[in-house]
Amino acid sequence: MKLQQLYSYVRQAIDDYQMIADGDRIAVGISGGKDSLTLLYALSGLRRFYPKKFELAALTVDLGFDHYDLSEIRQLCKTLDVEYHVIKTKIGEIVFEERKESLCQTKKSCPCKVAPWKTNPGPAMCKNAKRRIK
Repeated sequence: MKLQQLYSYVRQAIDDYQMIADGDRIAVGISGGKDSLTLLYALSGLRRFYPKKFELAALTVDLGFDHYDLSEIRQLCKTLDVEYHVIKTKIGEIVFEERKESLCQTKKSCPCKVAPWKTNPGPAMCKNAKRRIK
């Protein structure tokens, strides 16, 4: 899809559903995936020529995992001139250390109740889930 077409689709949706009013401050939740980054990019470009003026900010919820690198998102926001905020939480610690849960696909039948993000740079999965993906 070409950038101009993306702008056109986003603008049409905004107009059809009256999503933006003059002076709005819009926050885009950024996970780092293609959907949220595309929305941020489209809104950033749209604010240059959209008739209603609006401010744009990006937010990421930091789940508390080690190896969660946000530097590329920070750089993109800087390039797009978009304010960027990271909301730090202890969700990873609560889920995996206090509640002893696992991201294993086998859920209850999995003997692996670990916090794998502490030692593994890859996705937070137990050894049984990783074996299935290989």
